[in-house]
Amino acid sequence: MSQIFDFSETKAKINANTISNFNGEYPYVTRSEKNNGIQGYITYPKKYLNDANTISLGMDTATFFYQKDPYFTGDKIKILSLINKEVNLKTVHPYLLTSIKKAFSSFGWGTNSYDSDTLKSVIIKLPVKSDNDLEPDWKYMEDYVKNITPNYLDVIKNQGKIQINKIQNKQSGIAKLLNITECELSREEINLVNQFPHKNWKEIPVKKIFDVIERGKRLIEAQRLSGTLPFVTAGVNNQGISSYISNPEVKVFPANSLTIDMFGKVFYRDFNYGADDHVAVLAKADNSLSKETLLFIAPIIEKAIRGQFDYSQNFYASDVYDIVIKLPHLYDKIPDYRYMEDFSKIMVKKTIQHYEQEIALIISNFLENL
Repeated sequence: MSQIFDFSETKAKINANTISNFNGEYPYVTRSEKNNGIQGYITYPKKYLNDANTISLGMDTATFFYQKDPYFTGDKIKILSLINKEVNLKTVHPYLLTSIKKAFSSFGWGTNSYDSDTLKSVIIKLPVKSDNDLEPDWKYMEDYVKNITPNYLDVIKNQGKIQINKIQNKQSGIAKLLNITECELSREEINLVNQFPHKNWKEIPVKKIFDVIERGKRLIEAQRLSGTLPFVTAGVNNQGISSYISNPEVKVFPANSLTIDMFGKVFYRDFNYGADDHVAVLAKADNSLSKETLLFIAPIIEKAIRGQFDYSQNFYASDVYDIVIKLPHLYDKIPDYRYMEDFSKIMVKKTIQHYEQEIALIISNFLENL
């Protein structure tokens, strides 16, 4: 590789832990394998920018990426530029990177054996015009890239369409399920969102919110009879639903309730269900709290108990009585359930808008490759 590239040190080794804002002007490149190595964008003195049209090399990860724009880097990054200045790296880098990655295909993450001298000595295979020619056939590589690019772009386009269709289906499914026809936020809704940090947030024991706090009953898998009633156990897969049963002795818990499993995971249930003894059920006997309100409360409860429960310390229904959370209150010390409900509805709209942003990003990424 030393016959093809100049290896140089990055102009500034910027530690990611010292960066407080990744919404700056120029790319910050690390050893990551994702997003072309770009962790985010930062603002930093421009004299420390590495040149555009170079390759960033992660020293102990063997991650190589073509950087079309000037960029800053983290620690252990080398900068590779072509020795032959008459060749435009932009036109041949896809070919070069493929050859480099093949040469490093057996490279292991975290090894210390790849210092600068070792990296320079790595042999990569490139086309030449004749066996006696030491200079790669740059024209061949450039033409090869040009010829294969249309097919590559077709692949990207098709993959983009598949991704967009999946997102659109998810988006329309949510909108249809919740009967939402308009996702744009009104001025009143925007004002309501802006009120969020300024609301009168007060502590309230969870036991004062719910008057139904129960524990499910153990039912081992061998005793479960196949049926249509969802049976909730501990876990996040399928929101803890492990099977569908018909056991007549199992208590049926009501829809529009919350469950907390032994690990402290909280889920909203909009269906009737059974539950095992590793699940606590929270509900209102008069069903007076709306779905949106419970969806607002669920993540707040989960955050309040996060990290406190695991295999060695299970969460049980009796632990509910010790949970204290903060909720927005009216000034007469009553929880502002109306605000919670309205806020949750707005968050659904914002979720659907997020899918639109994802679609726009996919289209943008596609256009960048044209």
